[in-house]
Amino acid sequence: GEKCRFPALRFFFAQLFFNAIWSPLFFGLHLSGISFVVLLLIIVFTVLTMIQAAKLNPVLCWCLLPYLAWLCYASSLNLYIAVYN
Repeated sequence: GEKCRFPALRFFFAQLFFNAIWSPLFFGLHLSGISFVVLLLIIVFTVLTMIQAAKLNPVLCWCLLPYLAWLCYASSLNLYIAVYN
């Protein structure tokens, strides 16, 4: 029902919010350290979304796996830039 979907949607929109602020922080303001923390928050909320989505339909969880892999790769690049710039 609706109660089952609410946590998944809440986590999804939280990661979407942090995703929207990452680009201006990283590219616009050149705040690579803060951008890295934001990416970690995106990863956390994506994993939480995946956990909640798996309760509704396991396929939903697996559909987010490539996105999670991309986030992990992007965060490693972001961390490199934060450390070495």
